[in-house]
Amino acid sequence: RMPPCTLHMGAYEVLTGNFCGGMRDVLEKWGVTQHTLKDEVHRMMRQDPLLWQRRPLPKSLVEYAAQDVVLTHAASANITRTLLALPGGVAGGSAFEMVLRASLRRVAGSPILQDLRKVAFDRRSSSRLTSRELLEEMIGELEVQTQVTALEVQDDMESLLRLVPDAFRERLSRGGMLHGAPPP
Repeated sequence: RMPPCTLHMGAYEVLTGNFCGGMRDVLEKWGVTQHTLKDEVHRMMRQDPLLWQRRPLPKSLVEYAAQDVVLTHAASANITRTLLALPGGVAGGSAFEMVLRASLRRVAGSPILQDLRKVAFDRRSSSRLTSRELLEEMIGELEVQTQVTALEVQDDMESLLRLVPDAFRERLSRGGMLHGAPPP
């Protein structure tokens, strides 16, 4: 089964053009209440990177995970409705089907890539950073091979920013594409 957040992140990218959105951004885009425990749990995770591996889980983590499921479910109907109304990529169908195919490809590749993420700099769009699986669904694999710079990188902002030249990073920051990123 595919984690719903994978589909939601793809939908967010399609609708906003922002590759670097997080769960908070997704929920805000679809008008869903934010996590009440997010700040507390993120502080705990920074203090203890192995927090989720310890058993039994603290009550706050169980509540956080349950709230994640409830909030993701609350956003699902709006996301699906929005994407079904938009055209899909080269394979046709709706944007929902395109995002679903890209999300399934990302999940299928995750055991091989482990903690790496496929990304691409799309030269057709001012070298915009994008999810490679999504771009392949939008314009086709052959087009991606000839029109973009594709990489496999760690799925965190710091790793992604190291790939971006200073001049581009500054331009992306001004345009809001690096939401939450440190300044160049």
